[in-house]
Amino acid sequence: MRALPSKRVNGVSAWLWRAMGCVVAAVCVGVAMPSASAAQLPGVTSTPVRPYSTLLAVDSRTNQVYVRTLGLIYGQGYPGVGAGYTALDGTSGHILRIWDDTTWVNVSKPPPFGFARTDNGLRVVFPPSPLYTAMPSPALLAMEARYGFGVGQGTMVADQAGKLVAILDTSAKAGAYSTKLWIFDAPLTRLHATITLSKEPLALAFDFKANRILVMYLDSTQIFTLANLHYLATISHPVYLEAPLIAGYDNRMYDTDPVAVDTTLGRAVVVSGSYEQATIQIIDLVTRRVLRTLSLGTQPIAVQIDPVLHRAYILDHGFCEVNVLDLRSEKLVANVGVGQSSSSLAVDVPTGKAFVSSPGVPTSHVLIFPANTTMNEAGCWPQAYQQ
Repeated sequence: MRALPSKRVNGVSAWLWRAMGCVVAAVCVGVAMPSASAAQLPGVTSTPVRPYSTLLAVDSRTNQVYVRTLGLIYGQGYPGVGAGYTALDGTSGHILRIWDDTTWVNVSKPPPFGFARTDNGLRVVFPPSPLYTAMPSPALLAMEARYGFGVGQGTMVADQAGKLVAILDTSAKAGAYSTKLWIFDAPLTRLHATITLSKEPLALAFDFKANRILVMYLDSTQIFTLANLHYLATISHPVYLEAPLIAGYDNRMYDTDPVAVDTTLGRAVVVSGSYEQATIQIIDLVTRRVLRTLSLGTQPIAVQIDPVLHRAYILDHGFCEVNVLDLRSEKLVANVGVGQSSSSLAVDVPTGKAFVSSPGVPTSHVLIFPANTTMNEAGCWPQAYQQ
């Protein structure tokens, strides 16, 4: 395997070089479902799914992977013919079940499940509540009535264990916007702490061991104590975040979680970037210092942590790859080339597998590779995944 680069070429020339190698036909010729097949890249399995796969999450209890497909989308990105949800066996990659989505015809019919945001990717929620939250909807509505915050899809973030849920309430008063952060004890539906933020955040991450919560903005990340939201530090981003990172509802195009925490090591990974360059910061949550900053790729849209391997997986939308970092050595240990416009990333710790949603027409793909990979095959691979 050739040596992994410590720094990537960025800028317009790199973007054009990638674009020339990532041309994918966009002719809609149907929504047939081929069976699982091996990709051309060694060590990566590719399972074809319906057109335009977007969100993806793993249920660690069953090791099943759930994928949202928008089908032949029409105006404003709404789902169309072929839209639905697919369940895969996370070990073999075989399709277990497909649900049709007819909400683009009948909006009153609920989906089979929903996606809830956590501080390390998405979680599948059965059955889905109207708010797609990890805790009971009646309890959430009761808290909303008591405390007066506004709740919508994409405004809630739960920790991975479901102990706490954070709610971001942005309101406009006298022409000025303010965001209030509410943190609740999810099982007891009790207010844990609240604070008014100076600007609207993009993402949150919890660390119970270090008693920290990270609040990420476009230009910086703030660190507070988790117990009472006492301010500790601000980490500036070397690059202003320009990637499409605003989270929304289940019809959104990307899973966007640019911050995650390895609670065992007490380290956080924050990614920020533009169409020309990107940076990855590794932060020590105890000392609140930036341990290392790497210049890597363009348009990183999501990061996930494997707390057993102590690895961070960064999905780079611009360079069509997953960059893998060892958080102990703070070094890049692998690159996995994925399909053009890959939109979502998940890691299943029990099976040691990583999954990427790679949209395409007439067929999308879910890519599966070992979480402990040492692969060095960066860049777009339409010939492998989008046939």
